[in-house]
Amino acid sequence: MKLKNYNSSYHEALLGLFYNTLKNVNIKDYSKEQILAWAKALNVQEFDIKLKQNHTLIACKDREILGFASMKIQDDFALLEYLFISYKHQRQGIASLLCENVESKIKTPIITYASLSAKGFFEKRGYMCLKENKVQRSGIELVNFTM
Repeated sequence: MKLKNYNSSYHEALLGLFYNTLKNVNIKDYSKEQILAWAKALNVQEFDIKLKQNHTLIACKDREILGFASMKIQDDFALLEYLFISYKHQRQGIASLLCENVESKIKTPIITYASLSAKGFFEKRGYMCLKENKVQRSGIELVNFTM
């Protein structure tokens, strides 16, 4: 497995991975209506811009994209904005490897907004749940956690 830095040539593939992960993994914790709202809320152009501006790493094996992580670095904290692993490659250590690499150079506190699906993963990594949030996506309420 190799880790690569993001560039726009990966945009379409990461969009597909994002949508497929929602439909196949997050559907276990959210309703179909919530998943559709979450998917619809993603601004495709902004997604590419954010991934370029952030420290974004992609895990690949051969020509297959296994997952990606994207860290937004600010002055007083860093935000782990995206961590998505292909539904075909869950529980294989890919998320841990990506996290270790994007977290390794950060000197400030790191926060993330973890989904119901990812909360346990982050707790195992030592993140503490600070607050439960009720967020709106395309007019539909979803729960996530500030960690």
